[in-house]
Amino acid sequence: MEKILIVTEKPDAAKNFAKALDGKTGVYGDKQFAIINLYGHVLTSGKPHEVALPQYSETVGLFSKIDAIPWSPSYFDFKKKQVSESLGDLGTRLMATIRKYLDAGYIPCIATDTDVSGEGDLLGLEVFEFLNYKGRMYRVRQVDES
Repeated sequence: MEKILIVTEKPDAAKNFAKALDGKTGVYGDKQFAIINLYGHVLTSGKPHEVALPQYSETVGLFSKIDAIPWSPSYFDFKKKQVSESLGDLGTRLMATIRKYLDAGYIPCIATDTDVSGEGDLLGLEVFEFLNYKGRMYRVRQVDES
């Protein structure tokens, strides 16, 4: 039986999925599922000196080297992310929980908001990139949370 991890953007969306599927975990049709929610932007980029490539970290410094400004975008690793400090331990626990589901063979189904800007896609995809997940993934696009 295929196992699906439904990942929503926020807690209220997870509650709506759980209501529709009669629980946060269970079986629907021929699929086993679990629902988990993000809290919006779970990941963030670090400060410039934290995401600077090693050869440019001294050039970037801690904003103290104004003679090096403007910086070139090539100085930075924009894919380097960290769990948002604003979530505290909640963010770290969330990422560990998602990792456990992946290790147990669950396939992610990104069920974040469908935004014209693509923000919903980003919120889901960056989590799995951060966790170095390379497997299959699904994307569900709903009109709204109802």
